[in-house]
Amino acid sequence: KFRARYGYPYTVVHRSDLHSVLLNLQKETDQINLLNDQIIQTAKESENGVVVTNQKGETFTAKAVVGAAGL
Repeated sequence: KFRARYGYPYTVVHRSDLHSVLLNLQKETDQINLLNDQIIQTAKESENGVVVTNQKGETFTAKAVVGAAGL
């Protein structure tokens, strides 16, 4: 039902497994940054990807952004 409704499969991943995957990918490339303790104020699509602004007014531009509260 999930795939039919949203067009994508639903997956459940244990928190520590997701941490491991993200950390290992980040170690393999300089194109992935992991940032903690961010309060995202805005996330907007642009011609260059996604522009995210945090609570300090810092902006980050990326091809993709993964946000996960409580990770």
